[in-house]
Amino acid sequence: MDILVLTGYDDNMQELGDICLPSKRAYAERHGYDFECVREYPKDVHPSWHKLQLLKERIDKYEAILWLDGDSIVTNKKKFFTDDGDGCILTASADWCSDTDGPDEMPSMGNFFLDNAPETHRWLDMAMAMDRFRNRPMWEQDAVQRCMVEDEWFRSKVTVLPSRMLNAVHPTCRPHGTPPGAPWQPGDFLIHLTGVENRIELAKEFAALAGC
Repeated sequence: MDILVLTGYDDNMQELGDICLPSKRAYAERHGYDFECVREYPKDVHPSWHKLQLLKERIDKYEAILWLDGDSIVTNKKKFFTDDGDGCILTASADWCSDTDGPDEMPSMGNFFLDNAPETHRWLDMAMAMDRFRNRPMWEQDAVQRCMVEDEWFRSKVTVLPSRMLNAVHPTCRPHGTPPGAPWQPGDFLIHLTGVENRIELAKEFAALAGC
């Protein structure tokens, strides 16, 4: 399949992003996927919000885009992507702090697959129209989750996987004072170094584990 592995980070995140980057490039190269890392962003838009625009500009060239946040490291390069043809547009994991970690939870927008389906642009436009979230703490994630609450069609195009599938986090992840219900384990596809202290040291540790 024609798949793009897409990531990005701005200069504020350069040290961490540079450590995490090689594992993503190696994953793409191993499976013959295209790879792109975006390093230039508009000055008046947070990189997380601009993610939606990056997807919109590229999706027509591919069957799917695998977005991986700049603070994620691929720890298992085994290919696992499949397209079951169910008309889903977004496949993402439940957020690490979800109560049940099931398909009814809201997704994390840290790492996900975006399919090039007939209505993908409509779906992205609906999320981007929620621009009141562009300067809020969770940016595009809040926008997508709000669309899911307000529009059944939008929600029907989202598949939510268990958190460890695409959003495994470190056991010390506690931005809200709550430990993750299902932290990263050996064999997981990736680790998302969100909500932790000493991210640089952890990134170096997991990059070495990934052989990068």
